[in-house]
Amino acid sequence: MNREQLDKIFLVLFEISSEGQMYKIYEQIPITILRRQKFYRVVGKYFKDPQEFCRRLSEALAPDKTIFKAIASLNAKNKFSEADNVLKAIQELYRFVVLGDFQGWFGFVRELWNCYSELANSSDRREKSRSKGLY
Repeated sequence: MNREQLDKIFLVLFEISSEGQMYKIYEQIPITILRRQKFYRVVGKYFKDPQEFCRRLSEALAPDKTIFKAIASLNAKNKFSEADNVLKAIQELYRFVVLGDFQGWFGFVRELWNCYSELANSSDRREKSRSKGLY
């Protein structure tokens, strides 16, 4: 992208399946790759140490952490009580990262706070222990 002086690339990913002598397209996923995400400009403007912010955010979203486990429980029989709030939080984070909309960050923090409050005030000791993973 740098060599060709491109700011962005648009691609469409197709899922194609051969059925007899025909091919069927089952899914089309548009993909946009930007050289410089809006997210980086917003983070650099509002956070003192953007690298540390990104590191801590990545750490919080790691597969062994509470947020990821709550998302994974959405399709399970015993869905975590905070799973819906975590899903909303991730949608808000997506809004922040992809669109560079700072309101997405506030929404992410708000939904995580709702998760924490719900878990910390629960009478179930397992839920209380999960609340410690959100801060």
